[in-house]
Amino acid sequence: MKKITFLIVAFWLLSNFAYSQQAFVLFLPKEGLNTAITKAIEAGVPTPQLKLVATTSQNIPNAPEQLKPEIDPTTGKSAVWLYQFIDKDVDTLQAFIGVVKFSLFGIDQFMGLSIDISLLNMLPNLQGTIQQFDWKQTDEVFASILNNQSFKTFATANPNYKFANSVLGLNTINPLYELNKPYWMTFIAKDTAQTPDFPMTCTTNALTGATDCLALNSVDEDNSDVSVYPNPAIDAINIVFNSEIGNQTTISIVDIDGKEIMNYPIHSYDKFNLLQTSFLPNGEYFLVIYGNTTIVKKFIKEGK
Repeated sequence: MKKITFLIVAFWLLSNFAYSQQAFVLFLPKEGLNTAITKAIEAGVPTPQLKLVATTSQNIPNAPEQLKPEIDPTTGKSAVWLYQFIDKDVDTLQAFIGVVKFSLFGIDQFMGLSIDISLLNMLPNLQGTIQQFDWKQTDEVFASILNNQSFKTFATANPNYKFANSVLGLNTINPLYELNKPYWMTFIAKDTAQTPDFPMTCTTNALTGATDCLALNSVDEDNSDVSVYPNPAIDAINIVFNSEIGNQTTISIVDIDGKEIMNYPIHSYDKFNLLQTSFLPNGEYFLVIYGNTTIVKKFIKEGK
């Protein structure tokens, strides 16, 4: 997810406007939605249905000097919003629209530009649309995050934290949250949005505002409730429960950027579990075990 940094937005900003006098203005995602819809229709999607909304605080290469990507956690506003649309009747028609707001000679206005789909290979491939939902904007979402106890602990330890990226889409795969409902995923860096690592990830129900935050850097390697071996792993790892942590337990594999790769339910009274890892690319991962408490173990996948 780290490259949702809007390499995807770099080209359309640079190649389409070279204003020197305007000041870019932060705004909420729904403020730019009508502009994005209009542009999507112009781009050949006659009945656009909203699929994804995203923003970033990370640098946009070659963007105009005046445009400094920024997410303000206290207001929920950002300088750049990206919208993905799919046509209501012809699902092969889609459009990716970037929107900015700028003040030119004291007059505020929005500008939307169609983005080349070939630049968007790093965006999550979400299913379904969020068109029918009255989803909460990031002012309420970020307020919920700021009040989350796990986030408060993280912020105390990392007072220069940055909201790096935030993405809204329909949850169709993660059974830990309500399926077929919209969620915001917000990735938070320790001290700069330019880092490739986002140790805090917050998931917010876009209808209720309820937030869960997970600090992937708070790995309890000494936790004796669960043993994970071998580490590094090649084809599989063994997960052994040394104590009962809850009958209904879910295990997730999360990559170093906070993106969930897979999850499945297990029972902790099944003391021994074998988890296949041969399908994973080599690298570092987190094993997140949800029970009465959440246990996070880091492991390394190596090739044969």
